[in-house]
Amino acid sequence: MAVDADADTNLPETLGCENVKTIGDAKEYLQAEITKPKPEHPDMNKEAVLKSKIYEIIEEMPGYDLLVMGRPEVRMLLLCKQPSQGHHG
Repeated sequence: MAVDADADTNLPETLGCENVKTIGDAKEYLQAEITKPKPEHPDMNKEAVLKSKIYEIIEEMPGYDLLVMGRPEVRMLLLCKQPSQGHHG
C-alpha cells in the first residue's frame, strides 16, 4: 500500500496514475451530503459512507494499492487530539 500524504499529491503522477480521487474528495462528498437541506438519506451512517468512499478511491495497481490524502485540511481531519489528563480547562 502506497500512501501519498502530501497535499500536493505528487506520487500518483510519479507512478503514472491519472485522475486519482483523494480522501479530500471523499470528505467533500460527505460534507455535501450532510449539509443538504433535504438529504436523500437522512439516516445515513456517516462512518459507513466515508469508509465506502475510501474503498472507492483506493487505486488498485499491479503490485501495489495507492491511497491519496489530497487537500491539506484532510491531514487535520485524520489527526486525533488526546484529551488532557486530569485537568479540564
